[in-house]
Amino acid sequence: MNNSQQLTNKNNCIIFGNSDIANFIIESLLNSNNNYNITLLSEESFNTKFNNDIYILKGNIYDPKILNELDFSNTSLSICCSKDTNLNILTSSYIKSLKAENIFCCSYETQYNNLLNSQNIITFNPWNIPTKLNSYWRK
Repeated sequence: MNNSQQLTNKNNCIIFGNSDIANFIIESLLNSNNNYNITLLSEESFNTKFNNDIYILKGNIYDPKILNELDFSNTSLSICCSKDTNLNILTSSYIKSLKAENIFCCSYETQYNNLLNSQNIITFNPWNIPTKLNSYWRK
């Protein structure tokens, strides 16, 4: 997948973090018939059957320089789902300031479930994916 296609298609999805829920979401999006262009930002090596189907950025994914280079105006879905709830919350809030839309934040701790709702960021637990999120791959 080339970068120019990645930046011009409103069917772009950006996923922050490598986790079981990230893998589930990637697989679900790829199995839908919506032809999403998926970018995964991961700090660790990501070796999976999806390597040829998604664009992977490896490195310090929470570096503001990297985040500022992402084109959120052409992104239909942003999901923060690393294994670290605090980083997910911080990243969700930061990308909201970059005008990202349809932001989902994975929280492994129920005390944060409604923390970001006033910011139009949907917080979810891996065991309870919100309907609005799974509507991206279910019809």
